[in-house]
Amino acid sequence: MRNNINYYKLKIIKKLLTKTSQARTQLLDELLVNATDPTIVKRRIRMLKHLNLYENQLLAKIQNFQTDDAGDLDKFPINRYIDLVINRSA
Repeated sequence: MRNNINYYKLKIIKKLLTKTSQARTQLLDELLVNATDPTIVKRRIRMLKHLNLYENQLLAKIQNFQTDDAGDLDKFPINRYIDLVINRSA
């Protein structure tokens, strides 16, 4: 059963890293396009820092998560929370 849990942990880590990579690329593109606007530059750098921090926290949480039910790992809505971290209107 433990190998099954490890598989799902790896699967959710891959999903997390893919989503954060996409968000990071999008923020970097916006940073380059708006390089002359100091307000947007500061906000995008702040979002990048928060995204990195959130990614690190989630990786630690996934690694330390203890369960016997693999379905528990599938219920975490990664996309929604990452979208909140990089929300442009915040």
